[in-house]
Amino acid sequence: MPIVNRLKKLFVLGSNFGSDGQKSNFGGGTKTIPDIVQLETDVSEYWALEEVIGDGAFGSVYKARSKLEPGRVAAAKAMELEDDESQDVMVEVSILTQCKHPNIVELYDAFTMGNRITVAVHCLLNLESFHITVYHNNAKLLLEYCGGGAVDSIMMELSRHLTEQQIHYIMKEILKALNFLHSKNVIHRDLKAGNVLLTSDARVKLADFGVSALCKDGREVRSTFIGTPYWMAPEVMICETFPEKHYNKLADIWSFGITLIEMAEEKPPYAEMNPAKVIFKVC
Repeated sequence: MPIVNRLKKLFVLGSNFGSDGQKSNFGGGTKTIPDIVQLETDVSEYWALEEVIGDGAFGSVYKARSKLEPGRVAAAKAMELEDDESQDVMVEVSILTQCKHPNIVELYDAFTMGNRITVAVHCLLNLESFHITVYHNNAKLLLEYCGGGAVDSIMMELSRHLTEQQIHYIMKEILKALNFLHSKNVIHRDLKAGNVLLTSDARVKLADFGVSALCKDGREVRSTFIGTPYWMAPEVMICETFPEKHYNKLADIWSFGITLIEMAEEKPPYAEMNPAKVIFKVC
């Protein structure tokens, strides 16, 4: 890690920060900033952002070219974040750095800008410690560029569903990705054709870990109502009404099945319904 970036993290995380992105208690909770994240660094120092290739609730995705290696292309996911969203991005970064697999998009770089940083200070006069709070207001993730695009966009462009042979090929590769993620105690929580990407040479990549969960072990369960309703497992849906209910990595298997139907029929079941009504229909 460049010494300047390490010093920035030392100011942000305090003396508990280690070379592997150690956790540190601050701001009332335990936070982690992975080593790959370059704090208060302008992405334009390393990457040139070109045309917009996608949009989402989080922001825009740009095609980007490395200034250090001009032949290297990436997808730059640019996010404008609320104060309480920064840690979600750090979870996404942690998952991508820990889960390197041929069927999962690779994370090349991560940058944050616009942080409000209050340095942790130990007052010698009254022996009180003042803890810091960090808000990452702007973040950019440089991800593997998949020139073939998302499977839902491919179907839309072709105006037809995929063939059985195409579905078999794609979903077999996605199963490999899911099997690997689950072995690492990660729940994707938003599997759908829009998050299945193809490279220019037709390799299959699972993408978008923005709502994924990194569990401590295989027995850990979650109760967060999160994902996209049409693909959401019933045990996840029911958490909206009964937050005491729980689910685990098997929720991804339901979403896998719905994604398979989506590829066979161009849309998921109940796509014509309002998302809120789908929850009552399924549960």
